[in-house]
Amino acid sequence: MNGRTVDADPSLPGGLGLSTLLGRLAARRPVFHSEADFQFEFARELAVEAPDMQIRLEVPFRSPADGTRYVDLTCRTSGQRALVEFKYVTRAYTWTAPDGEEFRLKNHAAMDLARLHFVHDVHRLESLIGDDSDTTGIALLLTNADALWGSPGRRVTRDVAFRLHEGRSPLSGTLTWGPDDNRYPANERVLNGNYPIKWHDYTSADLSASAGYFRWLAFQV
Repeated sequence: MNGRTVDADPSLPGGLGLSTLLGRLAARRPVFHSEADFQFEFARELAVEAPDMQIRLEVPFRSPADGTRYVDLTCRTSGQRALVEFKYVTRAYTWTAPDGEEFRLKNHAAMDLARLHFVHDVHRLESLIGDDSDTTGIALLLTNADALWGSPGRRVTRDVAFRLHEGRSPLSGTLTWGPDDNRYPANERVLNGNYPIKWHDYTSADLSASAGYFRWLAFQV
């Protein structure tokens, strides 16, 4: 894991591509009420695509040093295991599905913290997996907030090292939080892998509204 560049299009145990799974999920569920709803429907779709796979939600990992930490989803097949962490970051958006179900998404205004929490997922997965060659990790972010994939311009912000816009260099090494003269070490993260940033289209639930356009980003650990 140390220093290696990881695939921008991750795969799950058994060779199932994440882009394939999400493409099929998008056809059935273009929008989710919450992160928990996204996790559940992802697991449900995975069970359809890989019926022999063992799938578990909210799995505890215990260690004397760190206590108990939970991973959103684990899946296992053919001696391979994957740990998956989810982030669902939204702009305010209201959409009514063809069957009449209404979705009212919250506005997550703090995009800097969204970036921090996603990178923290990557860091946690690296820590949990260590040198286990039979286990991989996937940090998955689904969003309709174009501020996450769009160019940030020239303004310097406290989360500049954590930016996730397409076209920036891969995330790797020590990521500091805050300017040089006012850093916040508690938010610093050190990544062992080199993570290229490639956004993928998820779906457009409503072509008349920009907030109906969802994209996803995933890092494979």
